[in-house]
Amino acid sequence: MEAFVYTWVNLTNNKKYIGYHKGSLDDGYICSSKSNLFWNDFINPDMQWERVILFEGTRNECLEKEQLLLKDLDLMSDEYYNNARGASIIFSDEVIKKMSNSHKIRWQNLSDDERKEHSIRVSKAKTGKPCSVITKDKLKALYKNKTFVERFGENKAKEIGEKISKSNTGKHYHSEEHKQNLSLKLIGNKYGENQSKETRQIKREKWLNDNPGKNKSEETKRKISEARKGSVPWNKGQPRKKIICPHCGKEGGEGLMQRWHFNNCKNIKNEQNFK
Repeated sequence: MEAFVYTWVNLTNNKKYIGYHKGSLDDGYICSSKSNLFWNDFINPDMQWERVILFEGTRNECLEKEQLLLKDLDLMSDEYYNNARGASIIFSDEVIKKMSNSHKIRWQNLSDDERKEHSIRVSKAKTGKPCSVITKDKLKALYKNKTFVERFGENKAKEIGEKISKSNTGKHYHSEEHKQNLSLKLIGNKYGENQSKETRQIKREKWLNDNPGKNKSEETKRKISEARKGSVPWNKGQPRKKIICPHCGKEGGEGLMQRWHFNNCKNIKNEQNFK
């Protein structure tokens, strides 16, 4: 006998692990499982175990026998500790959790440029490939009732918006009939000139709540007025600063002179024509 196929049976919960080993029956070998769940149960003193020998023979014969046994089993069920059929990995909850933790650690160790490069490679690899129904349902639940900013952050949302705008520029997707239907739907809605009085009032109240300092109540205005009565303005009695326009020589207050003279002076055109 060169090797044997065995199964470990957890007599407490009836879960099993199937494997093969090249060696003797009494060489102290347990198994090569990478499952934390198996080893946690195996070393648990409250659980009883039994090893059952299923087949004995050469290494190739035992390997083939093990593969045949695993092929007919539902390894996604809770009945077995096995996570793989030889080279084929069974994505149980435990395996998925390990992979997720591994990906998170690797992602944290990447630089910003490496993350961007990785995202581009993933995007190119998935381009043109339809998502599964399960993936679509997960994305739908994840993004439902969320804006682009809430989904991707402000910078990424702006980038996506610019791409969409650029790709749609100059394209005409809607028929005239569809445009007309859209226009009719907006009448009385919250956009455009045809807003209803109710909509205008709702928007006004929201604006007032969001900008309390710019929309003072009558009582607030009265209090401010009473508080300022008798106070002397800081610039009272101080002469205004006067400046002279270099183009026409006129003198006046700084505010008005900047508005109508200097770079805006009418004499600039006369000077240019003279030259």
